Amino acid sequence: CVSSGDDWAQCVDCVDEAFQADCGSWSDELAAAAEKKCKAKCASRTELRGEGEETTTAAPVIQCDAEKEESGCPAPLVCAAGSDGWAQCVNCTATQFLLDCPYWEAEVIASANTACSLTCVGHHNSQCVSIDCDEAQSLTCVSTSDTWAQCVDCTEEVYQADCGYWWDAMAAAAAAKCETECHSRTRLLELQSWHNRSALLTRLTLHASSG
Repeated sequence: CVSSGDDWAQCVDCVDEAFQADCGSWSDELAAAAEKKCKAKCASRTELRGEGEETTTAAPVIQCDAEKEESGCPAPLVCAAGSDGWAQCVNCTATQFLLDCPYWEAEVIASANTACSLTCVGHHNSQCVSIDCDEAQSLTCVSTSDTWAQCVDCTEEVYQADCGYWWDAMAAAAAAKCETECHSRTRLLELQSWHNRSALLTRLTLHASSG
């Protein structure tokens, strides 16, 4: 249970794949609280930048009625229909659309693409299960399972900055796809190995002294 203030708390799945799939659509307060509680970083929230290099975040979800002329969306948003009667307001401004759309269900994405005359593509660290990664950003789609895949920048500098935050399955899949070793994870494993050896030597020394 993660609280973002006195008036709101919600259940959050801290498992890596679920956390990354969910966190992009959270408010800033909830994301910060969840990162602290789950001891994880929401990669997708800090990667897409708009004009003036100001970091943007996904817009809150507003439900609407796609079957009514007055759908309930405040201007200039439009209503995009999903599955099972679900519909939500979407922002057709290109920058915000591309930030928001990877977190929508596939049916909403298809509807929004038509309504906005845009094409939803994955940005750096967003999902690419139901969409392609943005070719203009030279991103590669890396899959860890049938339910999760994300856009990865295989450029050496960006890759090394990102890979230390990935869970083991993601790191292994990205290393194979990008043909690049994650130096930060290698250093972490070496440090852990050194600590393990040091602890073992300490125990052996204490055992010998007590004998």
